[in-house]
Amino acid sequence: MRDLGLLPGSLGLVTGAYLFAAAAIQLPAGVVLDRYGARRVESALLVLAAVGCITFATADSLPAIIAARGLIGAGFAVCLMAPLSSFARLHDAAGQASLGAWTMFAGGLGTLMAATPIEWALSFLPWRALFACIAAVILCVALWLWIQIPDALAPASKTTVRQQVRIMRSVMLHRRFLWLAPLCFTGVGIFFSVQGLWSIAWLMEVEGCDRASAAGHLSVMGVFAVAGHLVIAFSTRHLARRGVLVRHILAAGVALNLLALGAIAAQVPGTYGWFAIYGLGGAINILPFTLLNEGLPKELSGRATTALNLVIFSGGFFYQWGTGAFVELAAESLGGNRGAALRGGFFLMLLSYAAAIIWFLYGWRRNSSGTSSPDPQSSATAAQPGVRNS
Repeated sequence: MRDLGLLPGSLGLVTGAYLFAAAAIQLPAGVVLDRYGARRVESALLVLAAVGCITFATADSLPAIIAARGLIGAGFAVCLMAPLSSFARLHDAAGQASLGAWTMFAGGLGTLMAATPIEWALSFLPWRALFACIAAVILCVALWLWIQIPDALAPASKTTVRQQVRIMRSVMLHRRFLWLAPLCFTGVGIFFSVQGLWSIAWLMEVEGCDRASAAGHLSVMGVFAVAGHLVIAFSTRHLARRGVLVRHILAAGVALNLLALGAIAAQVPGTYGWFAIYGLGGAINILPFTLLNEGLPKELSGRATTALNLVIFSGGFFYQWGTGAFVELAAESLGGNRGAALRGGFFLMLLSYAAAIIWFLYGWRRNSSGTSSPDPQSSATAAQPGVRNS
């Protein structure tokens, strides 16, 4: 903000560009994941992310830094979807949830590096040099994936572009997808927005914390999110044998998220504790993918996970950019009181999340059945060998 003279709305647009670009690439990425596999797709996209980091390090204007952020978002678009689509082909719901949680645990360790360790690194390293170093690390990871990850794909069916569009359309109109999409758009989108941007602004502008304390809150939230992933990874299979299914764990995490976000927005004392609970509840953000794949044929796992991820990234972009735009306008009307504007933005996020939870609970019984065809009447289903109607 200081070096480029960015306003809050512009900052939200810069950070949101990551999610916008990642969202835009989800649907075609799902098709190529199902056809070519994780090794080739992920390695190529990580090279794109490294190029974005280098561009970000050298950007000197708002359009350039937005474009660089978009390249990074596109490059990281399927870092989670690639393993999730593979898990869906090989494991039952409990196994998918456990392995997905292990993947999120690894990602959570990376997220922790974005808080206090980065604050420490910036004390002696310019942010531009930091992004150049990150680019080098990403290239090393891309090379390792290309060399180490085996190709383990069944022969891809030959389908036309029109058939691919019909298949994707039928997935996105499936009742299981429509049940989970609002919860993911709001709940996970808000979590991305709070964790990735607005928690620091909230703590400094509303709670009166200094930057080190705000970064400490973010680290606590990240630590508890990682701990939550570990709990899910270790416990999902055991709980399933006792009748506690993935959907029950998801509901419990959603309740924790709503409670903690409400307490934060209401400024209930004990901010470290509430941010910890919010991070712990956020660990369930991996579980909607398992629930979605549980209701769809395995042959569509890549497309299903990336379609839902499109919803999540769209929600993240909406709440990052939208909250920034709201805060900017509200602060202007309130005589520059950004704290009051942020309080209004957080309450709007809370209300939209509550509405999505009501929709989720409303469809609970209707979506309790197992695998079904995306669209029994669609000719797209016929293009997928082995898919049978329920």
